[in-house]
Amino acid sequence: AVTRFPGRGRGGWANPLENAQFTRLTDFDGSEVDAALSPDGKFVAFASNQSGVFDAFVGQVGLGNYVNVTKGRFPELFHEQTRSIGFTGDGSELWLRVSATDPNSRQVSDLARGIWLIPTLGGAPRRFLERANAALWSPDGTRVAYFEPLPGDPIFTADRQGRSPTQIFASRPGEHTHYEAWSPDGRYIYFARGF
Repeated sequence: AVTRFPGRGRGGWANPLENAQFTRLTDFDGSEVDAALSPDGKFVAFASNQSGVFDAFVGQVGLGNYVNVTKGRFPELFHEQTRSIGFTGDGSELWLRVSATDPNSRQVSDLARGIWLIPTLGGAPRRFLERANAALWSPDGTRVAYFEPLPGDPIFTADRQGRSPTQIFASRPGEHTHYEAWSPDGRYIYFARGF
């Protein structure tokens, strides 16, 4: 569901869902998960298993027409403990978390693991980050944050092209750091941490 909310009240914090309006976007057979809105709010992307395996679908908000942009090329797209799909900072591409299947050859390969990019309206996928397990662009689109599936799920930031990575945090081995989110001003990264 897409929500609209008013923001801050007179006394400071306001419940962002207080006057929300909910609108159903899909009702496919199967499941729709990992929904993401493009930075401009015009497109929505999500993973759905309506055809058996999870594929990435994208469409314009409010039109109800969704295009399958992965078409079975990523049979391990969905992961229940981390995001699997999102938009790049400018919204021109979707990022996809790939487990082990190379979308170009459909063969299982450790070389395929990581974050892949695919044009928002479909096209050829290309590898973006080799070891990353999720990606999130800063509000201004100049940086990307991601974590790697290593002990403590270390979190990195890099430029918008994934270059010049810097590790900014790592938890203890056995703990996980998932669901990163940038603060609106791009100064902080929030995440869930636990076992």
